[in-house]
Amino acid sequence: MVRMTKLSIAASVFALFLGCSSDDGTVNDGNRSGTSLTKAEINKCVEKGGVVTRGLSGEVCATATGEGDKSCTSNNQCEGSCLADVGELNNVGQCTSIEPFFGCYSTYENGVETAIVCVD
Repeated sequence: MVRMTKLSIAASVFALFLGCSSDDGTVNDGNRSGTSLTKAEINKCVEKGGVVTRGLSGEVCATATGEGDKSCTSNNQCEGSCLADVGELNNVGQCTSIEPFFGCYSTYENGVETAIVCVD
């Protein structure tokens, strides 16, 4: 149940950060500053199956990891991060389904839960 909730939250956070493409190929939601990807960078992102998304620091290419259902105990076992099940005692997490992964979360490193970080 916790894993499904995390996946739902991840999908919601991912959807919130999707930008709109303008005529010149840059992505801009009109409300945030930061770096913008060039049209060539956007095309490269899309070609590799990514989606251009915007965090507080600007645009990035978010790609699926294909590991959203993979169990883990350390970040090095995942293409992205090993999300901790906060409060769980088994020290087994789940790999992120997208990279970069936005939001506030804790990860596992060598079976030990790390401090909560916020990535945007």
